[in-house]
Amino acid sequence: MTINQKMEAMLQEVQNGNSVDNAIQTVLGGEVKPEAVRKEVQALLSKAAQLEEKYVGTEWHTALFQEVAEQCGGNCAEQFRQLSEWKRLSNLRNLRISESILREQGTNVEFMRQTIERAYEEEQRMAAAATPEELSALQDELVQSLPTEKESLREALREAAQEDAAPLLELLDAPRQGTPQTQEDFSVMLAAAILSERSDVSEEEAAAVAVLGANQGAGQRKLQFLWMALPVTLAAMVGNLLLTFLAAMAGLSLLSEVALLLFKGTAVGLALLSLAAAGTGVYLGAKKAAELVRDVWPRCKPYVLNAANKAKAAVLAVAGVLTGTVFRPAIRWVSQTALPVIREKVIHPLKRRLEGLLGWLKEKKDQFVQFVRDAAAPQTQETPEQTDEEPQLVYDAEDAVEGNWIFA
Repeated sequence: MTINQKMEAMLQEVQNGNSVDNAIQTVLGGEVKPEAVRKEVQALLSKAAQLEEKYVGTEWHTALFQEVAEQCGGNCAEQFRQLSEWKRLSNLRNLRISESILREQGTNVEFMRQTIERAYEEEQRMAAAATPEELSALQDELVQSLPTEKESLREALREAAQEDAAPLLELLDAPRQGTPQTQEDFSVMLAAAILSERSDVSEEEAAAVAVLGANQGAGQRKLQFLWMALPVTLAAMVGNLLLTFLAAMAGLSLLSEVALLLFKGTAVGLALLSLAAAGTGVYLGAKKAAELVRDVWPRCKPYVLNAANKAKAAVLAVAGVLTGTVFRPAIRWVSQTALPVIREKVIHPLKRRLEGLLGWLKEKKDQFVQFVRDAAAPQTQETPEQTDEEPQLVYDAEDAVEGNWIFA
């Protein structure tokens, strides 16, 4: 059985009156221990609830910085290391959500992914000697990559629904109306299904993937505190697993027709999967939601474009700075000179990171030049209006004619 079939079979068992634990045993056999899985699910949900209560009224990114500082005892180097991990996860999330639209725009997605990973590796190397100024610069980059509390797929669908709003919003809000117990039960079943698929995944990892997966369509604040409840090293592992299993779960029979709506099902699948979190009744009702989303999703494209802009800005930040709507490169290649040099008139807040990446950037010169040109190209008419939070990715025309600047 596929993971989709296992989930549907377990949900059917529960609908027929069996307990969740019995449903897991009936469908998956004795290989998975429901009690152990439930313990991990409960621990994560409890920790997230405690954090949300602890930081009530505090912006999420501020809460993250405060919690990391507390966990690290104020150690600058360790804070820098952990926030670098969070930034990598956030940037890869933005890239994954917008991957298909970036490819449609002709952007080199693999180069973007490589740049994000290489920047992270260099940050980890420089962490031991990180200064408060560098920590502050890293925090600023992380804030720019994070979604706001309104940037969730559920909110995007809500805002786009318009005349279709009433029936769609009723289904989208159903998971919130489910009891904590039914939401926990769904996460336990999903974690059990994951464990049955992957012998190399721990119960803690499976529980984290299941809880995060089941809450993909929830409010952004709740989802962020669930991530925050994870140790950063576990979050890094879970981030990769989450993408793998949610891609598979987007193939649930009730989602099959919707899978093509958002660029091969990447994001709509995530949103609709969460509808099952309120219980089997909502699972069946989600079929109706799938039909409605087919009509309203094209109006949600700004959500994906926003993630694409965040991913582009993260890559540009490696080799320059964004001031207003202008990207100012911090490096140049001088004719007949092998080594790129740091531009003195552009103060790069993470200069040590850039210095460590110069050799790699030299190797990737052509790709980086093309990426900047692509990022600077005018957006399509479907692009939402730019704001201060979403700078236009263009470079300074004055720099383009100065000497042999790489971005000329």
